[in-house]
Amino acid sequence: MPWKENNTVDLRFQFVLDSFQNDVNFTQLCAQYGISTKCGYKWKERFLKEGRDGLLDKKRTPKNSPAKIAEETILEIIKIKNNKKFWG
Repeated sequence: MPWKENNTVDLRFQFVLDSFQNDVNFTQLCAQYGISTKCGYKWKERFLKEGRDGLLDKKRTPKNSPAKIAEETILEIIKIKNNKKFWG
């Protein structure tokens, strides 16, 4: 018998489908899938807003970084470094 492969998105999709059934206790369903109710509501809301694509993992990188150096400053540093090759 071959192994049954489970994709994360497929499991989330199955969870969302199960959550729409009338006779299902949401807390017990979340426990059955091994997730918190907060996470279950998040997946259900994402599915309603974005469809199946909402069940994909989101990027965790910030959209902007306040400590990021401006590109002009980086170019100026490179220019100085190229002019003074023997400086530390």
